[in-house]
Amino acid sequence: MRDALLVAHQHGVAIYAECGGLMYLGSRLTTASGEAFPMVGIFQGESRMATAFSFSKTRDGQELKRWSGGYKTGNTLASYLHVHFGQNPAMLLNWFSRGRAKA
Repeated sequence: MRDALLVAHQHGVAIYAECGGLMYLGSRLTTASGEAFPMVGIFQGESRMATAFSFSKTRDGQELKRWSGGYKTGNTLASYLHVHFGQNPAMLLNWFSRGRAKA
C-alpha cells in the first residue's frame, strides 16, 4: 500500500489525508516506546506518538519550530486538522474529479 500511494502521488493523483493519514504519508512513525516504522515518504519527516497525542517533529529534515496547519506537495494535501466539506462541497467534488482523471 505504501508503494501504491507513493506511485499515485508521483503520477499526480489527488491525495487528501487527515491526522493519522498525514502521519502515514510522512517518512517515519515513531511510537511512544521509541519503535520506528517506515511510512510512505511523500512528506519527508517523522511523526512521533506521545501517549494519545501525535505530532510531526521534523519535515524535510528540519525540526519544526512552528506548524502551519498542514502540508502540500503536488496534488497531495495533508493536515492534522479535520475538515468538514459541507461548507464547500465543490472543493470535495473537484478532488474527486481530479482523482478519477488520474486513475
